[in-house]
Amino acid sequence: MKTLYFGLFIALLFAGHPAFTLAACEDAPAPKVDWSGCKKKRLSLDKAILSEANLAQADLQETTLKKALLVSANLAEADLTGAHLQDAILMNAILKGTNLQEANLNDAFLGGASLENSNLQGANLERAFLGSASLVQADLSEALLFHSNLAMANLARANLTGTNFGDAIMPYADLSEANLEIANFENADLQGANFSGANLYDTFFKGANLEKVNLTNAQYNANTTWPDRFSPEDHGAKLAE
Repeated sequence: MKTLYFGLFIALLFAGHPAFTLAACEDAPAPKVDWSGCKKKRLSLDKAILSEANLAQADLQETTLKKALLVSANLAEADLTGAHLQDAILMNAILKGTNLQEANLNDAFLGGASLENSNLQGANLERAFLGSASLVQADLSEALLFHSNLAMANLARANLTGTNFGDAIMPYADLSEANLEIANFENADLQGANFSGANLYDTFFKGANLEKVNLTNAQYNANTTWPDRFSPEDHGAKLAE
């Protein structure tokens, strides 16, 4: 019994020792692997199966994860600056506070993902699926979302300055109090979307579907472009003086 207690004492004593952390960081990519805080910069992990993996606060800058399986993976506060995630599956992944600046997420699947307070500045999300994803207070300024699907996504209070949503599918998305200055929604499907309290200065809505849209207390200016015969005031928007 004394031997057992001694073994437990040693394990607890060294649980936070760098050698123990290193052992986890050296583990091969696999489901539920614990790479939290590990340095995995510029690695090639194409088609890696990392479902439910713990990658929180990991350094994955410019790492290649094309077609990787990251279902329900924890990437909170990880650094994925410039990472390559084309066709990656990130369904229900946790990406809160994650740095995805300039990352390539073409055709990635992020349905139900948690991206609150994440940095997606200049990221490429063309044709990405973000249905029901949470992007509350995320920074997507100047990001590309051509033909992306954000049906029922939550972008409340997000920074969407200069973001390109051309031809995006966004029915019933929540963009309340978001900054949409100079954003482009040309030909986007925005049926039932919520823009209440949003900044719509210089926003471009030409050809967009704004049926049943909520613009209560949204502010727009003379340079905001609306679809033909659309009256923003009828939906609650206010023209800035």
